Amino acid sequence: MADFHSSTHRAKWIFTPQQLVEKFKVANQRAIETLEKVWERLWFNCTPFLCAYKEMFAAYG
Repeated sequence: MADFHSSTHRAKWIFTPQQLVEKFKVANQRAIETLEKVWERLWFNCTPFLCAYKEMFAAYG
């Protein structure tokens, strides 16, 4: 196994705090988009349970 301190790839794995924040923002945005797609797919192609929830939500929402 290569020594991390002498690795030529070390610079690829050391990030500044700003870079980490940006990476977290991008990852969180991707997660939000994925969850929105999944929710949309479940909402419009609903199972009987979700259809009942959808009707209840429409009545009280």
